[in-house]
Amino acid sequence: SVGWSTKYLGNREYIDSFETNEVYADALAEVGLKPDWLALDAGWFDRRTMYRHKEDDEQDSRLVEFTEGLRKRGFKLSLWITHNGPVGFDTDWIQEHGWKVGEGPGTPYKNGTFVVMMQPSFEEALGKRLEQLVTNVGVGHFKIDWDNDAATHPDFREEYPTPDHVREA
Repeated sequence: SVGWSTKYLGNREYIDSFETNEVYADALAEVGLKPDWLALDAGWFDRRTMYRHKEDDEQDSRLVEFTEGLRKRGFKLSLWITHNGPVGFDTDWIQEHGWKVGEGPGTPYKNGTFVVMMQPSFEEALGKRLEQLVTNVGVGHFKIDWDNDAATHPDFREEYPTPDHVREA
């Protein structure tokens, strides 16, 4: 598989567009490279969404079109997903949806506040979205980097007293 991150702009944003992703896919095909998977890496999704491309609509129309274009080149789509680090979910957005954020050790980028993944309503929303990406868009692989760390919250302290307990779950 091959993946790439476009230029980091600062303030938790990368340059990412369907246009640059198409150019990259075309360049790979033109030189005869045929990776099984092409991964959209850090910065592709709007941090105030559950993994929706920054330039797409609620139906993922452009991502579906991009995926079909990759298939014509002989590639399959992989998406980098994270909930942590500087380009994970926007914690204000998480809280606006009624989900809890908690403290935990982070990455070199950030220690502090992250979405608490074991909330049943969050798990349900996440599962539904990942299923949509697989079923409706045709994503066949999710790239999950090391920067996906764990957080806990006082509401879950009895079952998951520390982030290490979350990781083990």
